[in-house]
Amino acid sequence: FADSNLKPAGSVLPDRLQTYLVPVEYGDEFRGIWRQDYFGLDLRAGMQYGCRDQAVMYNLREQPKELAAPGLVENIRFGRDMPSRTRPVDLTFEITRSGRLQGFVGYFSATLSDGIVISNYPCYPTCHWQNWHWPVAPPVDVEPGQSVTVSLDLQPNMVASGWRMDWEIL
Repeated sequence: FADSNLKPAGSVLPDRLQTYLVPVEYGDEFRGIWRQDYFGLDLRAGMQYGCRDQAVMYNLREQPKELAAPGLVENIRFGRDMPSRTRPVDLTFEITRSGRLQGFVGYFSATLSDGIVISNYPCYPTCHWQNWHWPVAPPVDVEPGQSVTVSLDLQPNMVASGWRMDWEIL
């Protein structure tokens, strides 16, 4: 792309793209509502109908509870030599907070130029960028000291909905 579309001194924006994955427990939105104590209602029975097991985009309004530190999925420097994205990414998350693993949030951080970085996470009420979510259904209780392994198979279409994820609690 760069060789055929840029002048010799031209550059591509963004300069760098980093994508991350983090295991979470949702608050009072999205999959977080499918619990026993949602405003006095027990909504657990509806989870099997309201929660599909495929990746979806959702615009969170509040930051979910992160159960481990985010894992770096990709760190791409745009330019004349672009790496292939068709590969599996294996991550291990060390659980640091007790909670209910309800899914994994995927997000990006893009460096436009030195000192100018945009991201779609953490969430805030006026953010219009959505995050990718890989649900865990049914949710699983986790404790500090446990590990969760994830294998994310990046597909050549470069769209996260086509990526395949397998995970396991060790």
